[in-house]
Amino acid sequence: MTPLKYSLIIVPALIATPSFADENSSGLYLGLKANYSQYENLKLERHFDENSWPLVNTQGVGLLVGYQFTDYLSAEVEYAEFDTETKNDEVNDCLNIALPCTTAPALVESRSYAAYIAYRGLGKYYLKGKIGYQYTENEVIFERSDVTLDTVYQVSLVSGVGAGLRLNNVSLEAEYTYSSRSVSYVSAGAFYHF
Repeated sequence: MTPLKYSLIIVPALIATPSFADENSSGLYLGLKANYSQYENLKLERHFDENSWPLVNTQGVGLLVGYQFTDYLSAEVEYAEFDTETKNDEVNDCLNIALPCTTAPALVESRSYAAYIAYRGLGKYYLKGKIGYQYTENEVIFERSDVTLDTVYQVSLVSGVGAGLRLNNVSLEAEYTYSSRSVSYVSAGAFYHF
């Protein structure tokens, strides 16, 4: 049975499971995350030749919306954004006759969209696990002329582990998110449960 067939069976079963969450809670929660990524471990493949851009580590931000189906299971959608640059001065603007020919790092703007099924333990202190898919756009821009050199699109399986602290309607979490093909990162965030 393929993963898609499994998900077509499991996801409706999870949605149909009665919620054991707090009766006063709607199940909906929103979160804001601060992210740190080891971009130097990611070689961004160029579309126009066989080389790759080594990148610099960077920070980013994320926004998360989730819905708690049961005490343990929830579905989450996350948007994350990172800005970094190439590690080496390997990008040039020699074709631009208005400027002197120079080499410099290029900026890399990454935007990722992910959907997860998440599991959280019970209690004030808890462990978290998640699995899902991530779509990432990496736009490589030459800073001096603000010209987009390339845009690399990636779809990958993602998983993560973390730990959290519940404080009434607010939760604090720290986690590591691993991507099979794109950006892996650590994050810390706060979530408000409606």
